[in-house]
Parts: sequence; structure tokens; C-alpha cells
Amino acid sequence: MYLRYIILVSLLCLSLLCSSSNTYVEQPSELSHHSDSHIVSVQSLLPSTVCNRSPPVSGKATTLEVVNKYGSCSQLTQGKSSTPSLSQILLQDQYRVELIHSRRRNQSIKTQEDFTIPSISGNTVGTGGNYFIKVGLGTPTQSVSLIIDTGSGITWTQCKPCPKNGCAKQVDPIFDPSKSKSYKSISCSSSLCSQINGGNCSSEKACPVSYSYVDGSSLSGSYATEKLVVDSADNQLQFTKPNFIMVCAHNFTGDDEGVVGIMGLDRNGLSVISQTSSLFKNYFSYCLPAFFGSSTGYITFGKTNSFTNKVINFTPLTTDSETYDVEITGLSLGGHILPIDSQVFKKAGGTIDSGTVISHLPPAAYAALKLAFRKKMSKYKMVKPSGFLDTCYDFSKYDTVTIPKMSIFFKGGVELKMDVTGIVIPFKEDLTEVCLAFSPNPTEDDGALIGNIQQQGMEVHYDVAGKRIGFGPRAC
Repeated sequence: MYLRYIILVSLLCLSLLCSSSNTYVEQPSELSHHSDSHIVSVQSLLPSTVCNRSPPVSGKATTLEVVNKYGSCSQLTQGKSSTPSLSQILLQDQYRVELIHSRRRNQSIKTQEDFTIPSISGNTVGTGGNYFIKVGLGTPTQSVSLIIDTGSGITWTQCKPCPKNGCAKQVDPIFDPSKSKSYKSISCSSSLCSQINGGNCSSEKACPVSYSYVDGSSLSGSYATEKLVVDSADNQLQFTKPNFIMVCAHNFTGDDEGVVGIMGLDRNGLSVISQTSSLFKNYFSYCLPAFFGSSTGYITFGKTNSFTNKVINFTPLTTDSETYDVEITGLSLGGHILPIDSQVFKKAGGTIDSGTVISHLPPAAYAALKLAFRKKMSKYKMVKPSGFLDTCYDFSKYDTVTIPKMSIFFKGGVELKMDVTGIVIPFKEDLTEVCLAFSPNPTEDDGALIGNIQQQGMEVHYDVAGKRIGFGPRAC
């Protein structure tokens, strides 16, 4: 009997050892039932009224503040009687999603110290975006705020002179090229202009550019080279890129609150990542603060010393397109893998995007998530949504609620565990309408988009040279 017990124990240990060595599992068949839900105070789902800045990042890089535009740390909304509602923000988000879907159908200046600069959560500009950073342009340096956008390639800012109807309103002084010794307009007849705008020149002296967006906004301006300067918070580290190719927008129509400009972070040849590749080896990471929260976040170019002490799980990029496309292998809710056909995500593909707010899934995947979520939440009263999200609840009579935990799985066995604030989102301050923070795509052919609500609070690493994206620990 004792011998039989030893044999059974040995076999069990061997079985566990074998299973634990299988590190890269495409998709687990079942998750543990232990701690499969978030039990949270309903008040914690609402933004804090007290600014609580995050501590600096460790390592050589230092951190500048990242502030949510509508949060308690924001100076952008001071003196304003109201801010856009969540419904209005998500409507703008839909414009961006439509643009990304319509576009679906790699460059690169070595080493300076790695450093971190601030990103501030703001409103949508043109095609969307919710977080911005402050950088310097010109000689002497003029400070400008730019939306960080992994879905855009070009960097642009509003420039003087303004058109007759005036420049769009912005927090910072408008960049004035005439006051910069390093500003150089790119000639329309130059070979560089032919390369970057396809030879689309008229009799204009400057290399022209114009964009029209699905939300009705537009910009026109010209290409130029300028000195890009970024200082770390303690002013001990500085990144300077002379002859940085950018766009000076002389006529912008669209969002005129807060930030008017974009820093392009996609894999386009004109993106910041490409133009600074010899400095930062095509690597950057960020931690986005809660969308309506009161904490700060950061964006880091290059690798820092602290990265070696962190567990960062990478999934490969699946295309050579300008966007950051990945392979999603499944979803889990409340400790259970959802019954979604493996071809659903393979057919549609997926993209990690900093500018999209909520995540958008193929209809079949969303249907499975919605069904499972409603079953888990059956004890709570459903309410008719005021926006386009379709699974909403009244939490106003509760002190605490139980929300099932949720994860997104990627190729290589990588698991993105979401915070509760990435699963549900309150539409009303009285908590009478709290909704599942996901939406279905119009068709099964439209790729999944993993938005910033689901990314918030954790480090997301873009190893462009290594053609992979990684998820690190919660950090802001």
C-alpha cells in the first residue's frame, strides 16, 4: 500500500512538472476557479476628486506627469463648467474605429541615455487619441503638446500664421516657425518632397500636405524639418533630434480644446520611432493612467535599467503594416475560456491601439462575451443604455459589486489581465448606468481593436525592431 502511494505521488508530481514546463500555451482549456471575480466598492469605479500623482519610474529614465484631461490633476479643464460626456467621447471613438477599419484592407537616429517623458490624457484630435506629451520644437525651444498615437505616422502641430478665421484653440502658445533658427521648410521641388507626398505638388514653394478625417475635421499645411527636443523631468537627460521631419498645420478644423497636434508612433517611415531608431533602437513603452482617473503615467523611448527586473511577456507582431497587429487566441471571463471558434480572431486579426478608447471585437467574439457576462451579472438589474454599449447595470443601490475577472490571450500564451476599470465603465456619476466596456465590430472581417481602457495601468512595450509587443506589470 505504501509503495502504491509513492508511485501515485511520483506520477502526480511528474504530471505537474510536465505541464508547468509547457510555458507557451496558445490558449488554456480552463482557468482556476479560485479568485475569479473582482469584489469592488462601487465608488471606486468613479474618478477620484483628489489628485494622486504616481511616483517616478525607477531606472535611468525619469518620469514626467501624465494627466487625464478630465481628471482631478488636469489643468486643461480648469474654469470650464462642463466636460464632454462619455457618450460624446465614445462617439468620437467610433469615428476613429471606422477610419482604422477602412485603412485595414516599416527607418528609422544611437545611443543617448534612455529617458521618460510625460503623457497627459486628453481629448481626441483629428482621428482620435487620449494621451498627450509635452515636447520642445525649434531654436530657441518652444513647448508644444502632442497626442501620442500608435495609429498615426506623421508628427504635426499647429503653426503660425493663423488663417483669417483664426487658429484652433489650444493650451500652449501656437508654434511660430519665424522665431526658430532651426526651422526649414521642405521645398516642393525637392526629392524629399517627392518621397513623402508622392510628388503631389503645385506651384507652392513649400511641400504641401492635407488630411481629411471621418469626424469632419481636417488640416492643411506643409512639411518641414525642425529640431525636436525632449527633456526628462529632472532635466538631467535630454533627447535632441535635429532635422526632424514634421508637418506645420496652418489650417486645422476640428477639436479646439486643449491639444492640437499628434506625435506619430506607428511603424511608418516618418514616425518618431523610425526617425529616432539609431537613438532608441526602435523600442518604446508606456503606461497609460486611468482614462477618468487622477494618477499619472509615462512614455519611455529606449530600454531602461529597470526593464531587466520586470517580467514582460511578448507576443509577435503578425504583419509588416504600419499598425501594431497581433494574433488574439481567446478570451476568458470569470475563470472560464469563452467558446469562441479559433478562426474568428484569425480571420479578423487584431491591433493594439493607444488612441481607441474601448476595445472592439468581432461580432461572434463579442456575442460570446456578452452572453457569459450577462449570466455572471444576473443578480444585478440591467438598464436601457443611453449610448451604443448594450450591456449596462444599475449599481446605485450597492456598496460593493462582484465583477468577473477577464483576460485576453495572445499568440505565445501571453495573457493580458484587465483591471476591473477595463471591464466596466460608468456612464453616469450616480452609478445607475455602468456598462461592459466592449463593443462589437460591424462585420466579422473587421479586426479586433484593443483600446486604451483595457491597457490602462500596465506597461505596454513596443519592440519594433524585434517585431513584438509585450505586457509588463501594473505600473501607474
